[in-house]
Amino acid sequence: MRKQKKLLWKLFESYLVITLLSLITITLFATQSLRSFYVKQLQNDLTVRAELFKRMIENEFSLSNTSIINNLCRETGSSIETRITAILLDGLVVGDSEEDYRLMDNHGDRPEFKAALSGKVGISTRYSYTMKKDFMYVAIPVVQDSSIIGVVRTSKPVASIASTLRGIYVKITAAVIIISLVAAIVSFILSRKINNPITEMIRGTNHFANSNLDFRISVSGIAELETLAEGMNSMAAKLSERIHTISEQQNEIEAILSGMVEAVIAVDTDERIIEYNQAAEKLFRICMSSEHSGHIELKVKVYFSQVASVFSNLLSPCYKLVSVSWCFA
Repeated sequence: MRKQKKLLWKLFESYLVITLLSLITITLFATQSLRSFYVKQLQNDLTVRAELFKRMIENEFSLSNTSIINNLCRETGSSIETRITAILLDGLVVGDSEEDYRLMDNHGDRPEFKAALSGKVGISTRYSYTMKKDFMYVAIPVVQDSSIIGVVRTSKPVASIASTLRGIYVKITAAVIIISLVAAIVSFILSRKINNPITEMIRGTNHFANSNLDFRISVSGIAELETLAEGMNSMAAKLSERIHTISEQQNEIEAILSGMVEAVIAVDTDERIIEYNQAAEKLFRICMSSEHSGHIELKVKVYFSQVASVFSNLLSPCYKLVSVSWCFA
């Protein structure tokens, strides 16, 4: 037969599982929120840097000034640790802070470039075949006399976000482990607080089952269990009182029967004799045995059966009391 778990461990496991699931859910939500926050922060940062660089070169932004534009890209990009790229309307690169712009592909098909040409802030995250890593790109249009003359693009590796988040994830993981250990201890304490009164009640019922009705269950801390314990104590007290009363009545009956000179025999509804006194035992020469489901079988002469049958029609259906004060020949 499979061994059942104790209530203590069932409660402990339930509390612990609920706590761990809550922590995992909160952790996942927090990490996702943090990643979204840093991605948005990086987008805003790249947009601000692109706007600042645009103001530096908007008066020099032309094919004839590629050398000036490229030098500005390199100087500014190095100082702010950001890759800066200047692109003309046809997608031709005229300056880059990290690569030789003359060897770079035409950028006319880049999604952030297309968005910037429409007057919007173009944002894209993708793999850079030039730099061999994932980058986030932000592109804004360069406007002169209400006309777009080119695009300034800033970018940073996405790995910078991952590096920042990695340190935060380590701290979150450590916090989750510590909280889980504390939660496990608290869960165990709460489980014991609920389980101890129940264990005390089980101990009390074992005492009652072993006829120790004077034992009293002591439970505190949980109102419902206190009420139940009081009810069981009251039941045990009343049961003890009834048993005591019945025992006294039985002793009184036995005393009366033993003091009677007449032979007295009590029979049940099945005409089986359940009680008799010493006078009846001597009169009918009764032989006792414990056969037939614990009832005392009294073997008497056949003529006693006939006498009992006559009396049975005059007595209560619960039991018959036969008083015999004569002798048979």
